[in-house]
Amino acid sequence: MTDLTGMDASFHAASDKPAYDQIPDQGYNQKVVFYQHPRTATKIMIQVTTPGIKEEVRRQVRPSDLMIYKRAWDAFQDGREAPEAEGTSLTEIPGMTQERILQLQMLHITKVEQLAVLEDNALQNLGMSALTLRKSAQQVVALKSQGSKEAEIAALKAENAALTKASAKFQEEMNARMAALEDKKPAKNPKPGPKAGAASTATETKETVSD
Repeated sequence: MTDLTGMDASFHAASDKPAYDQIPDQGYNQKVVFYQHPRTATKIMIQVTTPGIKEEVRRQVRPSDLMIYKRAWDAFQDGREAPEAEGTSLTEIPGMTQERILQLQMLHITKVEQLAVLEDNALQNLGMSALTLRKSAQQVVALKSQGSKEAEIAALKAENAALTKASAKFQEEMNARMAALEDKKPAKNPKPGPKAGAASTATETKETVSD
């Protein structure tokens, strides 16, 4: 584990002074990198880039950063690359040009979702057609969300169809087993009729009474 004791002691040193101090509350939308100070290995620094803002924050790590940017901190501790923003490529926006993509990347916008939630104060940095661009990004996000819901519904329908088919097959097998059991049952014995001698005696008795 990195020793962070006294991390704030030299925060205001001239060589470490960041372009601006306050980190906007958009942690889920920022790219954060922790790194060792080039001249003082025991000093851990943080670099934060926010979509729509060209300037970067570079300063010494504070204890609160370890919780706010936990994924990036865990990556640094494990020696992994800082996690990139997740989302949809900017090329998915209709009419998007390579020149426009490069302009957005200079402002740390690399995903459609970042552009879709860009605030007005950062939107002005995009220049002409910024509002239209953000609206196009929002439409792409909405269509993607709708597509995900449709795929989920289709999956549920397929699952229900499979369950119905399985249930019908099970019922068919049960009916076949019941029919097989019925065929194996022994035949019922017919009821015994009157004995021949008893029938003859009854006839004779009737004739005697008649005489």
